Amino acid sequence: MVCLTGTVKEEGCEIGVTIPHNSQLNVEGILASQIRMSEGIRDAVKEVESFKQECLELDRKVNSLASLLEQAVHFSITNPAGLYESPTQWIAMEVEKTLERALGLVKKCRWSGMLQRVITNTRVSDFQKVNLYLDNSIANVQYLLNISASREDRPIHIGLPPIASHDPVLSIVWENVSILHVGNAEEKAQGASCLADLAKGTRNRSIICKAGGVPPLQRLLREGTAAGQEEAARALGYLAADRSPVLRMQDKTSRANST
Repeated sequence: MVCLTGTVKEEGCEIGVTIPHNSQLNVEGILASQIRMSEGIRDAVKEVESFKQECLELDRKVNSLASLLEQAVHFSITNPAGLYESPTQWIAMEVEKTLERALGLVKKCRWSGMLQRVITNTRVSDFQKVNLYLDNSIANVQYLLNISASREDRPIHIGLPPIASHDPVLSIVWENVSILHVGNAEEKAQGASCLADLAKGTRNRSIICKAGGVPPLQRLLREGTAAGQEEAARALGYLAADRSPVLRMQDKTSRANST
C-alpha cells in the first residue's frame, strides 16, 4: 500500500472528458471510437509516400494501444464494477489527443520529395514526439486496466502512470480509492487511512471527492471492520471541512442510484 501526504496541483483537478457516473455504455462508446480512430491510422499508413519506416514504427505502437483499448472495452462489458471512472476520464482525453496527433502526422506523409518538404515540413523529430505520446498512452491504458482490476488480478505494484507524473499524489489518491472498492478488510482500512492523511490538505480534499472517494468511504463506514470504520470516519471528517465537494459527490451518487 502506497501512502504519502502531499498536495495535488490545482491544474491537476481539471478533467476534460465528461463521463456520467457509472455510465459504462458511454465509456465503451468513447473507447470504441478511439479503436476506430486507430484503425483509421493503420489505413492511412498504407498510403504514405514518405517516412515509410517511421510510419510503420508508429503503426506498431498504435496497434499496441488499440489492443489495450479493446481489453478495456471487454473489461468494461464483463466486469460489474466497470473501469474506474476518474482515471478513465483523464486517460480517455489523453489517448484522444495522442491518436489525433498520430493521424495528423501520418496524413502529412502522403506526399514525397520536394512537395512533401514544402507543404508539410515534416521531420524525424515529429515522429519521435508522437512515439513518446504513444508510449505514454500505452502505459496509461495499462495502468487503467491494472487499477480497475479485482483483487486477485491486481498487480502488487501498480506504479505511477505517465498521466500523473506531474503530481504523483493524484495516482496515490486513485490507488487508494480503488482499494476501497476491491481490497480486503485490512487493505480497505489502510486505504482509508491514507486518504484521511491526504485529506488534511485543502486541494487534496477536492481531488479525493472528484476521484469518487466519498461513496466507498461511506460504505466502509457502514459495513467495514472497526478499524475500517474508524479510518473512514477520520477521512470523511476531513473531507467534511469542504462541504461543497462532498455534497456534490453525494448528490451525484444519489442521482446515479435513482436511474
